[in-house]
Amino acid sequence: IHPNMFGLFGGKKEGKAKPKNKEESKEKVFETINKLNSEVGDIEEKITHLEAKKNAQHNLAKEKLAKGDKAGAKQCLTKKKWFDDQIKTLDGAMMMIEEQKMMLDGTMSMGNVYEALRQGADAINQASDNFKVEDLDKIKDDMEDQKMAFEEKNEFFKDYSVRDDPELDDELDKLASEMEQEALPDVTEKKKEVIIEESKVDEVKNDEVKNLEAFLDA
Repeated sequence: IHPNMFGLFGGKKEGKAKPKNKEESKEKVFETINKLNSEVGDIEEKITHLEAKKNAQHNLAKEKLAKGDKAGAKQCLTKKKWFDDQIKTLDGAMMMIEEQKMMLDGTMSMGNVYEALRQGADAINQASDNFKVEDLDKIKDDMEDQKMAFEEKNEFFKDYSVRDDPELDDELDKLASEMEQEALPDVTEKKKEVIIEESKVDEVKNDEVKNLEAFLDA
């Protein structure tokens, strides 16, 4: 078993200084994860080596038994069982390491989420410090005052440009009267046109009567 295995899962604990800041804490976690990965690699190599030895003892036990050497076969099976026990121990240790790695990964992920949420909350607080509800109310009141002042100035200039003037009013009334007269039809001229049109119709009728009388006299 790797000499650092006992330090990971038990044994005497040594006092360690706490990380000074979050960056050091993250580096410590990454360092631990890398160390655990290295331990898993070492254990896998040992298990592979022990599996080969166990299989060799199993095959040797069959050979000895085939030759009638029961005592030698029993010794081989004893060694096989010893190798098998070591493999089970290492399997259990590797499972514990894998579980610890998963816990570290989960803790790191949640730590990153917490850090992001905390930074977001700080940003919101900083943004909120730049303005308050009272400030918004004051801005609103100022805008209303500015709007009223602007409208008053507009009305002043509008009234100045269109002042009351009796002479202008009389001239405006005359202009409106002229426009009304121009809009009315010329009755006299229209009557003349009607008389001319009626005379033309009478001439046509007289010509028709004369033509009819001439035809009857013929």
